[in-house]
Amino acid sequence: MASAVSMGELVALRPLLDWLPGETLFSLCSRYHFISGHRTPAQTCATLFGSHRAGSAHDVPSHVQTLVDRTHGALGTAREIILERTLLPFYFPFHPAPKSEHWLTQIATGSSPVMKAQLGLAASQFGASHPLKACPVCMQLDQSGYGVAYWHVEHQVPGVHICQVHRKPLLVATDKVSGRDRFGWILPQQARLQSSMDEEFFWNGDHHLLAESALAFWRLPRPFAFSPEKLDKLYLSELVRLEIAHHVTSRIDQIRFDQTLYGVIAANSLTKFWPWLASTKGLRSLSARLRRMVHPTSPRISRHPLIHLFWIALLFDSWQDFWSAYNNNEYLSLYDIAPAGKTTGPTMKGVGDSGDPRRARLVEAVRSGQSISMAAKQSGVTVATAMSWAAREGIASPRRPKVLSPDVRVQLIKQLQRGIDKTIAASAAGISVESVTRVLLTEPGLHAQWREARFSRMQEQSRGSWRKIVEAFPTSSSSDWRKLDPAVYAWLYRNDRTWLQTSIRERSEPLAVATQRRDWKTRDAVLAQAVRLTALEWHVAHPGKRMTIGIICETVGGLRQKLSAIAKLPLTRMALLNACSHSLAKASTSQKTVL
Repeated sequence: MASAVSMGELVALRPLLDWLPGETLFSLCSRYHFISGHRTPAQTCATLFGSHRAGSAHDVPSHVQTLVDRTHGALGTAREIILERTLLPFYFPFHPAPKSEHWLTQIATGSSPVMKAQLGLAASQFGASHPLKACPVCMQLDQSGYGVAYWHVEHQVPGVHICQVHRKPLLVATDKVSGRDRFGWILPQQARLQSSMDEEFFWNGDHHLLAESALAFWRLPRPFAFSPEKLDKLYLSELVRLEIAHHVTSRIDQIRFDQTLYGVIAANSLTKFWPWLASTKGLRSLSARLRRMVHPTSPRISRHPLIHLFWIALLFDSWQDFWSAYNNNEYLSLYDIAPAGKTTGPTMKGVGDSGDPRRARLVEAVRSGQSISMAAKQSGVTVATAMSWAAREGIASPRRPKVLSPDVRVQLIKQLQRGIDKTIAASAAGISVESVTRVLLTEPGLHAQWREARFSRMQEQSRGSWRKIVEAFPTSSSSDWRKLDPAVYAWLYRNDRTWLQTSIRERSEPLAVATQRRDWKTRDAVLAQAVRLTALEWHVAHPGKRMTIGIICETVGGLRQKLSAIAKLPLTRMALLNACSHSLAKASTSQKTVL
């Protein structure tokens, strides 16, 4: 069998195995592993995917085309399997279509070890792991109907915590999350499943909305991709409609926004899935991240689908309401129409949108000699927006001296060219910050000069602060330097990484060798006692079953990290050997008794 597989011959799955309704790729391979009688997960990986470690990930598969070739296409094409039998399509709509296609090709023909980082999962507070989930009612029905409980793909989609069919909270598996068994194959009946919610949990429409929207993201056809700009405009227009944001300045009422966000988190019991949301710091962090996406002057793009699930729960009553609003273009011009009364300054809604046909008509009209105000009126935008569009084309707009006199304006421009903060510039000129922003956006080339000057100033300050730290503690490690001023390190790492790495590499003195002695004897005694107690409790609770080092490591905190130094822990090593050998001895005795 092994030689046949290595030669690339076909694997006879049918009629032994075929897709069950809504089954994941990982589930089908797990069923094959148990039916085939393979002793190790590596044998199944080699048989199906051509490598001893390939294909065993339950969330991001690999070498799918090898599986298709070895089964002679009986399970479908590689593209069909990835899009219909894995959770990955949940993430694709928020990335450009070419990038999603590139990921599909990578997963089909090989592996993509950095895909989670490219999706932004590793840097998000939601984590990069996708715990296996199962519905208890589905497990019973599957067992009685198909003879086996299996993993349903719709249960695995992030944001889905309730079975949409039986309205039961999903059970969450603790397997396949840590290093233990991460290359293994497992089905729901073998998994360690835990309830994610209390038994008295009450089904409500909020949970349904989250699950409905998450599944809608997963079902969107390829190569569809959301427009980040349209989403930001939609969210802000809804905030204005709900009177959480001002209709002129687009400024968000933070108190009302945080209260609404807290209500969504509480109504959906989201702290049970992301405990960091239970703290005030966590709530503020999420609130700031959401509000930055709709900032009136410098919005930030977020491509994490869970962030957009929060927006949908905040602003809409159903997925259909969100989808209809997204496909309705009326809100796109909401902030380009001058409101009744005097505007206080330009907003970013539509500013600089090179795809807007009104911009080209307006610029052409101004170049032909028409006034800014007349061109703005004919185009249906505010004068401030028209001035900003003209400035981006290098056209200076004539000024009417009001509060900002020509002399003050000249001084203001000089200050901004030096990168002075807008608040300080506004105070010095005796005008509002909005007026300073208007000058920045309407004076040709000024905004770019201001940003460059601010960057140079920040770079000089950050480099200076870092040099002082290095000179004050020349023998410390780079991690110690980082702890002394995390903000400076973070700025340099993001904006001046080459210089930062050079300064660390070219340190004047070598690192000092740590002289702190560890009390290995005491540590050994404590860990050995903990291992013995854990083994005793486990054997009492699981008579006749085999105990492994992985099980002990999950219970004894800090043990896994100490295994690399097990030679220094003789008592702990002996306790581990006794615990596992005792388990094997009991299993052997029970087998002889049966025989």
